[in-house]
Amino acid sequence: MGDSSAAGVGASHQENALSGQIAQRLSKTNHLSWRLEAKTSATSQSTLNHLKILPEQHFDTAILIVGVNDVTGNVTLASWLRTQHALHAVLNQRFGVTSILRTAVPPMEHFPLLPQPLRWTLGQTARRFDRALSRLCCETPGAVHIPFDLPHRPEYAAQDGFHPSEKAYAAWSDLIVKNI
Repeated sequence: MGDSSAAGVGASHQENALSGQIAQRLSKTNHLSWRLEAKTSATSQSTLNHLKILPEQHFDTAILIVGVNDVTGNVTLASWLRTQHALHAVLNQRFGVTSILRTAVPPMEHFPLLPQPLRWTLGQTARRFDRALSRLCCETPGAVHIPFDLPHRPEYAAQDGFHPSEKAYAAWSDLIVKNI
């Protein structure tokens, strides 16, 4: 669940987006039942609000992708961390999730669409958020921080210069599947 990257913006079809590629990889060796809850412009707070109104179900694992819109929305780090704790609590308590995979807040200093010095500034904020997210995952049982270890090459950016390309989604899904 999460923002536009979780929703697959930048891919031509959902099967080429992040969730589609994760599902394809996992279904080869596992019985898979999954659900995607993602929205363009979603923040951590809007994701939490949405999660609270979903019908209760049981899920073993949740993949949570949020942060970029919090960075661009000028959310404070303290407020963002409170929301991350709340997201984890709701996933555990309402949905029985025991494994929460958190992909890193991406390195926004490499987003081609953003002009300098905004790109650098947002990149620094994204790094601060990601370091805090990594610490939070270390302190939270069942939470795993997955670094965003993708090359910073033009073919990894969608045509809009802000979202991942299908090639980036493929590499990103590999990182997530290895952690599942």
